[in-house]
Amino acid sequence: MLGRNRQEDKMSDFENFKKRIERELLTHRVITSNPFTAWWEKGEMNLEQVRAFIVQFSVFSRRFIVAQALKVANSDSLGSMRESREILANEIGTAFTNKGTVDGGIYRPEQGHYEWLLAIGERIGLAFGNMGKLEHGTPETLLFCDELVRRYGSEDYKVALASGFAVENWANAGFWKQLIAGFEIFNKKREEYRNFLLPLHFFVFHDRLEDKHADHTWSELEKVYYEGLRTSNPIDEDKFIADGKRMLLGVWIFWEGLDKQRKEKELEN
Repeated sequence: MLGRNRQEDKMSDFENFKKRIERELLTHRVITSNPFTAWWEKGEMNLEQVRAFIVQFSVFSRRFIVAQALKVANSDSLGSMRESREILANEIGTAFTNKGTVDGGIYRPEQGHYEWLLAIGERIGLAFGNMGKLEHGTPETLLFCDELVRRYGSEDYKVALASGFAVENWANAGFWKQLIAGFEIFNKKREEYRNFLLPLHFFVFHDRLEDKHADHTWSELEKVYYEGLRTSNPIDEDKFIADGKRMLLGVWIFWEGLDKQRKEKELEN
């Protein structure tokens, strides 16, 4: 087209890539139609189903620390390393300041995200030794954790980029809100047992945080996309989407395992 310059072409290329991602990756069934979270949102779970869910989520949460540490170790630039360290530092207990960074934040052990899950476990009869380790994971949870470490923490930065993008945009698609809604109904049914109401800091915090993480993944992708064009090392769009789908398949298997487990505990009380 007359009058177009190369910069406009590049912008158009990235916009087309964004549309592909929205059409081919962000429509994955784990984002659009998760049967477990749709069921959970109704608040119909019994105590055994809550216990089983918290145990599996604790395995994932504890293993995420390993994946995030690998993401730091395998960063391909100082900027991406700092971004990854921010997430890791917050995960283990350093609070974000009102500027949205851990720089200047205070470390407190009890602010570690995993400890918030332990607080829920304590209310429902789960001790530290009953949660978080791989030995407590179902086959589906373990497969997801393996994929998270292998892909999110990959030595191949472009695999890690696609996997991190997929994970953060899955996390921002609303499942946290569904879990919170279900927990709130569960708590309401137990109001007469005040000492047993579940503290929901872990889930509320992550729900509030994820939109920032998702926005960051889009910004990082755009930066890497243009840098690739500038250095003649462009992102392989087909591979990016394929890597993202592989990560989301691991996420889907995790939720599929939870759905299978909750059905097995349907009649337990």
